[in-house]
Amino acid sequence: MKLKIYILILTGTLLIVTKSVSQSINYSTFGKGLQFVAKDSTFYLKFRFRFQTLYTGNYNLETNQYNDNLQIRRARLKFDGFVLNPRVKYKIELSISNRDISGGTAETSNTPRVIRDAVLMWNFTRKWHLWFGQTKLPGNRERIISSGSLRFVDRSRMNSRFNIDRDVGIQLR
Repeated sequence: MKLKIYILILTGTLLIVTKSVSQSINYSTFGKGLQFVAKDSTFYLKFRFRFQTLYTGNYNLETNQYNDNLQIRRARLKFDGFVLNPRVKYKIELSISNRDISGGTAETSNTPRVIRDAVLMWNFTRKWHLWFGQTKLPGNRERIISSGSLRFVDRSRMNSRFNIDRDVGIQLR
């Protein structure tokens, strides 16, 4: 029985290694993220990491005490690129800081929402795109702008009250 398990593990490992060696990487660059392109140009991956810190300091004049707090406001892993054809793109964005991860709901059995975006984009004509998956909804300009491009770490309070944020579905753009 143990011999069968070892043979199965060895066969699986050999299959994975030969499959990974057959997709050799043409080049990789480091600058605006790590970028990898397959030798036959059928796969492209750009990996980026971004984080924002938030420092708050309070000085109480009556008690002459100073309280400060430094935290990681946002920390995200981003993967994007194309598969098989430059017209079929993908984007995956994950939250990895405690403050950035949304809390769970009863529908999700209180599982935290780590996945921000997971979308497949198909550019079937020059001006038309079809998106499948979970991503930001295009209705609110304040939400479309990335938090990395904001001057301050938070958005307006009105934005959080009247915003759907992200949703799963199909978009025709």
